[in-house]
Amino acid sequence: MTDVLIVFLFWLPVGIVFYHWVGFPVVLWLLTKLARERTADQSVATPFVSIVVAARNEELTIERKIRNCLDLDYPPDRMEVVVGSDASDDDTDRILGTFRDPRLRCFRLPERRGKSAVLNSLTGRVTGDLVLITDADVSLARDVLRLMTTRFVDPDVGLVQLRYRRVNEDGNVAEGMFDRWETAVKNLEGRLGAMTTASGAGMMMRRALFAPIPEDTIHDDLVLGLRVFRLGLRAVFEGRAVATCRTEEERTEFRRRVKMGRGAAQALSRHLDLLSPRHGVRALAFLSHKVLRLLIPVAIPGMLVGLALGISMPGYAAILALMALTLLTMPLLLLVEGRWRRLLLPQYYLLMNVAILAGGIQYVFGPRRGYWERTRRG
Repeated sequence: MTDVLIVFLFWLPVGIVFYHWVGFPVVLWLLTKLARERTADQSVATPFVSIVVAARNEELTIERKIRNCLDLDYPPDRMEVVVGSDASDDDTDRILGTFRDPRLRCFRLPERRGKSAVLNSLTGRVTGDLVLITDADVSLARDVLRLMTTRFVDPDVGLVQLRYRRVNEDGNVAEGMFDRWETAVKNLEGRLGAMTTASGAGMMMRRALFAPIPEDTIHDDLVLGLRVFRLGLRAVFEGRAVATCRTEEERTEFRRRVKMGRGAAQALSRHLDLLSPRHGVRALAFLSHKVLRLLIPVAIPGMLVGLALGISMPGYAAILALMALTLLTMPLLLLVEGRWRRLLLPQYYLLMNVAILAGGIQYVFGPRRGYWERTRRG
């Protein structure tokens, strides 16, 4: 009986982790070899684009963000920037009022209602054929609109995701192993039209898809991206279009991951129908990328129990000791800087899983918040 429990509690989760991080990308790669390659027509006309920004107390970033949007390499008469302020009580609204560019339109919610409510309030105000949703703390490369709009020449494409890069204080790319994995998987999923993880850093969709979502939505970009799945449209990745954002300290990143865990749990509970085989490769991607990502943190405590059951065997005892050491040394992530942080990759992975697990528990057992809570930035 003990052997069966060890297999169920330890080896099954190990197999799930291995499949998620290694097997799934290999499956995607094999599927791309069988799929028909689609190419974008670079000579298409420039559609009208509405850039949408939801802001809540963004006085530190909003001026830079608006200037960045207005400076994009795109015909000025074919774009607009629409900003919704979620009853900001800092200098955000005053800063927005200093701009006199006719391409910028700003709206304010009189009472704080959350990001989803802000986006919903803007759905009837945008005029573009395409809508680019982008976060206030993200800087867009000048060519993102030209690169992303060309993908919509394919009438089956409903959403295009750009590449998101994090940079350090010196402006150098600070992508870690997990960022590179995410980019590679999104690229493979996108080649199949089945990208599952849209990001608020920069996601462009047809205006018909930019429709209201439930105001209690936690992970709005994920929910908007999954809408494309339900309609049978393609969600693709444009890796040449780049957005950058500064890296955050461990505490801020932990809070962001907790929020992502809450949002993923909510989205999963409301989109279980997307696991139906009728969705084909999209269902496979949704299960392998998003659902398993949420289940792995739940499985880790079970792995510890399974190892404890086999502690009389040297191999299991050694693995349990290593996992315990990794858990005990996670606080080093707050202290170690520079190249030595590479040695703390297992600690970082466990910390992020703890955050996702905490977020899922908060969603299931915690109080329901009436509005979106922005992650505090430095």
